[in-house]
Amino acid sequence: MHIVDTAPENIDARLRRFVSSEKARYAARDPITALKKYMLRNNLATEADLKAIKKNIDEVVEDAVEFADESPVPSRSQLLENVFADPKGFGIGPNGK
Repeated sequence: MHIVDTAPENIDARLRRFVSSEKARYAARDPITALKKYMLRNNLATEADLKAIKKNIDEVVEDAVEFADESPVPSRSQLLENVFADPKGFGIGPNGK
């Protein structure tokens, strides 16, 4: 996984480039990859099944992105609707200010 921020003014101290040894270590612990291997090893799915699932997921995500891109920007007062955290912790009052 490469994390690169091309805009220097937006550099976040938590972001950095992963060296290849880190990438390999995290890839070995990837739960999605582990589940795929488990499903194949235990004959719970075939490669074709997994490819069909991935294609379906990609389509659902693409539809969601298109919906978000085509939707109007919500008002500031809606910013924290359906967020299960105290908005005061974000410096935002109940009226969105």
